[in-house]
Amino acid sequence: MGNAGSIGLMLLFFGLMIYIGIYSKKWIASSSDFLIAGREIGLLVNILGVSAIGWAGTSVALAPGLAIRGGLVSTLVFAGAYGIIGILLYGLLFAPYARRSGAHTLPEWLEIRYSKRVRTMIALSTTVALIGITANNILSMALVIQGYTEWPLFIAISIGLFTFLAFTYLVGLWAVTLTDFVQMIIGLVGIPLLVIGLVSTYGGIDWAFASWPGEQSVWLAGIAGWQMPVWSLQYPSVLTMIFLYSMFLVWGSQHYWMRVASVRSEKVARNSYVGAGILLFLINGLLGVIGVYAVAKYPTMFQPVGEILPEAAYGMVLKDLPVFFGGYLLIFGIAASMSTASTTLMAASGTAVRDLYQRGFAPRAAAKDLVKPSRYITIVIGLLSWILCWFPGGPLFLFAFATAWLGPASILLVLGVFWKRTTADGAFWGGLIGLCAMTVWIGLDTLHIYSTSSLAHVGIVGLVTTTVPTVVISFLTKPKYFAKKEYHADAAEHGGELHVS
Repeated sequence: MGNAGSIGLMLLFFGLMIYIGIYSKKWIASSSDFLIAGREIGLLVNILGVSAIGWAGTSVALAPGLAIRGGLVSTLVFAGAYGIIGILLYGLLFAPYARRSGAHTLPEWLEIRYSKRVRTMIALSTTVALIGITANNILSMALVIQGYTEWPLFIAISIGLFTFLAFTYLVGLWAVTLTDFVQMIIGLVGIPLLVIGLVSTYGGIDWAFASWPGEQSVWLAGIAGWQMPVWSLQYPSVLTMIFLYSMFLVWGSQHYWMRVASVRSEKVARNSYVGAGILLFLINGLLGVIGVYAVAKYPTMFQPVGEILPEAAYGMVLKDLPVFFGGYLLIFGIAASMSTASTTLMAASGTAVRDLYQRGFAPRAAAKDLVKPSRYITIVIGLLSWILCWFPGGPLFLFAFATAWLGPASILLVLGVFWKRTTADGAFWGGLIGLCAMTVWIGLDTLHIYSTSSLAHVGIVGLVTTTVPTVVISFLTKPKYFAKKEYHADAAEHGGELHVS
């Protein structure tokens, strides 16, 4: 009866999300309203919105799963790479710059900085990456639902996809922002409830640590003794996680740029990311404790000892909690997945609409004329995400695969901001070589021609094969005017004013 009540609460939550979409549909008059919420997002809402992106189904699945696989230090590596190096540094280094640029999308800025062909190339790769990240959050949500209800995975995926696709279709980023706000309110209550529920049901953290089945410390190694390596080029390692979940996932991603584009000022952009980065580090670190409790209760059920994916730990633990706790925290896990999936869906749609559809098929379309195409493209991308939910290896490897495709965009952003000598030719050929190298690397592994994943993760391959050609070709080709000495001399002569002679 209790389980049925919790499922009823879950279905009620899905209905609430769709109602929010229907209610706020009246706010949408143009593609700017649909894609970046009219640039009217304030500080508190954006802190919660950015936090909601990271307080995701990915985190709910990955943080406990990493603790089971490699000990709590693995979870903290993930939390630090994402929250501190990724989000917080993005706020300090890039968020004010991105807001000041006026570009709605990262590919749009890449055209301003480099060229149209760079924009098109990165728009394509970014769309592919964001579809994969959306799929990962749908799958993570489905695993939480399956772990709690024992429904077939197909059913769990389909219910979650339909709900978030429905409200996102109606009002785009406004709906995403509102549901993110709802999710964070649920979460701020849910975290204390989670701690109380774990302690009252199982015992204190001392009990969980003492019940850890591994021969080594719960901090340093997983249930089978695996420890996360530091310098390995294979995934997961400290090195690959830092690149994948900070530089690639955050710096090179459209959905973080989109959040910057939607706020009222540069100050709001910077401060909201700094606050969100600290909050996310704490939350994701705490979520790893769920994995410790799950293993303490079910020491032989999780891979590689048992049959169940470690990423399903959250849903399994909820079944043991009192009915109210379990039902509420089930909604918390689903809300986390749904808010991030809808955000990445909107980011993919924004890139596809503004950087591909409008430029290629409707260059003279007014903003109000793009609302309907935006909705249609949102549905197509949602369906493609559903297909990618069946990627082999589960959320851990799907997330890493999708994130790798954001690598070239992040590299071109960093070089474009901090190295004025980077040229349009260097950016284009470096990005193209990097994307081609990653495609070949994945193809060889997927077709079982050669196990490239045993040598290095595809993200590391993209990092090297994008950076080196971009730098070399930039030295051999002509930069834009602002990299020339005479430009800086002329600017100094005019009191620092940016003037082209």
